[in-house]
Amino acid sequence: MGGLHIISDLFGCKNKVFMCDKDAMETRIVELVNRTGLTIVGTYFHQFGGGNGVTGVVVLAESHISVHTWPEKDGFVNMDVFVCNVVNDNTKKAKAINEGIKKMFAPKKSETQNVIRS
Repeated sequence: MGGLHIISDLFGCKNKVFMCDKDAMETRIVELVNRTGLTIVGTYFHQFGGGNGVTGVVVLAESHISVHTWPEKDGFVNMDVFVCNVVNDNTKKAKAINEGIKKMFAPKKSETQNVIRS
């Protein structure tokens, strides 16, 4: 069941549209996932009032993606991308999604950990 779990903290994100608009965030993340060929089995995105943050989860047949934004906390974002490698090695796909989401938020700084799960 092992795979790659990428955990990222993004600081000073410049793209507030995606931080504060659940529909825009969901649309972009779904596009990123679809480009990789991973399989979406469900999504849920929640907006915390006008102009506040968003929490979103994309459930994949291969595992999940989660994103949590705090525009009011200097544009902070927590996110993780976890993909299993049961049938195929999805490592490159996980990295592509992680980089795509990071680019989407345009952080001034990011910290990322790659955890190999067994």
